[in-house]
Amino acid sequence: MSYGFETIHWLLDDAWAGDQLNSRFLYEVQTTTGFVDNVLYPLQEYTYAADAATGWAAQREYDRRPEFAADARPVLLTAEMMFSWMFREVRSLRPFAEAADLLAAKDDWPPLYDLDRLARNEVPLCAAVYYDDLYVDSELQLQTIERVGNARAWVTNEHEHDGLRSAPAVLERLFDMGAGRC
Repeated sequence: MSYGFETIHWLLDDAWAGDQLNSRFLYEVQTTTGFVDNVLYPLQEYTYAADAATGWAAQREYDRRPEFAADARPVLLTAEMMFSWMFREVRSLRPFAEAADLLAAKDDWPPLYDLDRLARNEVPLCAAVYYDDLYVDSELQLQTIERVGNARAWVTNEHEHDGLRSAPAVLERLFDMGAGRC
């Protein structure tokens, strides 16, 4: 299983020192969400654009869902979503603010994939589909795999979204599938 939930649990468990936020908590939040080591990661939203502008999709969803309001309880996490304000308020992202806005407005993206070519794929492809993935809908993953030639899926709920990084057994299983051992 992923270590992400445990990390958040322990981070929140020690968040308060009396009636003040713990300085260790503030430091951990800053380093975890600062994007100092990964400034390109926030641009991931545009990798999913196809024939339309993303237009800050997460912000639109956030705005239309009252359960995410700042004063709503319980507090809901937005996971890996990126918002335009982050490019103005997070120091390491500020140099990319104008580019991020341009990319969010771009509406003439070329097709990301040649679906006909993918359907004719002959290279063996093995994929892990984490059934309870917090970030990627498993049904969409399975629909995609069905459209790709010579593709096989290992559907599991033993791991989370970061299974490949947190569990070496995932890569071993995929290699075994590719070799026909399972």
